[in-house]
Amino acid sequence: MKKILPFIIILFLLACTNETLSNENIDNEASNYFKIDATIQGLETKKIYLFDLMTQAPSKIDSSVSKNNNFKFNFKTEKSKLIGIGTSPNTSIIIIAKPNSYIKITADIKKPLEISIDGDDDNKLLQEYIKHRNQTILNFQELVQLPKNNENNTKIASLQKEYEKYFHDFIFNNKNSQAVVMGLFEITNPANQKEELYIIKNIIEKHFDNPLLLSEINKKIQQVNQQNTILNQQQQREIEKQQKLKELGIVIGQPAPDLNFKDLNNQPLKLSSLKGKIVLLDFWASWCRPCRAENPHVVELYNKFKSQGFTVYSVSLDQKREQWINAINKDGLLWPNHVSDLLGWRSAAGAIYGINSIPQTFLIDRNGNIAAINLRGIDLEKKVKELL
Repeated sequence: MKKILPFIIILFLLACTNETLSNENIDNEASNYFKIDATIQGLETKKIYLFDLMTQAPSKIDSSVSKNNNFKFNFKTEKSKLIGIGTSPNTSIIIIAKPNSYIKITADIKKPLEISIDGDDDNKLLQEYIKHRNQTILNFQELVQLPKNNENNTKIASLQKEYEKYFHDFIFNNKNSQAVVMGLFEITNPANQKEELYIIKNIIEKHFDNPLLLSEINKKIQQVNQQNTILNQQQQREIEKQQKLKELGIVIGQPAPDLNFKDLNNQPLKLSSLKGKIVLLDFWASWCRPCRAENPHVVELYNKFKSQGFTVYSVSLDQKREQWINAINKDGLLWPNHVSDLLGWRSAAGAIYGINSIPQTFLIDRNGNIAAINLRGIDLEKKVKELL
């Protein structure tokens, strides 16, 4: 539920460090002033502050003394700011201070989900968003306290899905509202939320002048670009890999190239000798951690279907016989079909099948044709059942 964590906690961990003058004697006729008329019930103090939340350490920028729980602020700002109003940064009401604008706040500190704002549409929308998010957090916290079972897990997943849709709609339905800037702190997967990022960036550049906001948005956009570069490289490698396999004759539906290498008893063992069975041709090595992690699944598959004509032909890219044999015994690789020329990456079998990374597998049907390449887990088991 990372997407709905209260980012207020992240932003306001640092305490404020300095206090400026109060708002008294400010020239109300000057331009670019942001005015606040706030009625806040339940406070234990008569003095509250405005906090600049978009600095490394949230700081006080103004103060006001209560008159019958009413507080007034009037300060100058050339650009919009994210500020908090209250007694401390981490308990303050978040608002957008916009030049030449006015808002009226009605709140009770004992009822944080019932804050009312009038006078500015962006701030109204912002409070609606914060209220929805905080209510979702409360609902989530209640659900995670319940016993873990399918019903409650479904409720949690449903709640998260509903919030993700709400967040998406909030950004896209309010592209021109300054309130969407708050969504920046909830974007945890920039690659999948690229459009949202650019909507928020447009608002920041147009209305805000804040290095922290710009740094954060540019950092996330950079992550998107880096992820896209990596994805494009992976796709290109996959294209080149498939082309190489095709050139080697490794094509689904075509006969699997035969292999003939010495087994654990130094006797030649042909892959084609297993024709008539469903064969998983598995390239691995004792030093390959992903291979060793995958071995228990292969063992489980073998034990489940060996009586129905399924087996494994394992080709090791080891260089030391002792390490190869020890790994077979330790991982419980019970099938008899283990071969290796102990040449590591110079393996002749690896060259025949274009192996440049492991683990890699090729599923071969009863007729000796390649039926699938590099299937894992449920997909592999499903295909084996289909072939059996």
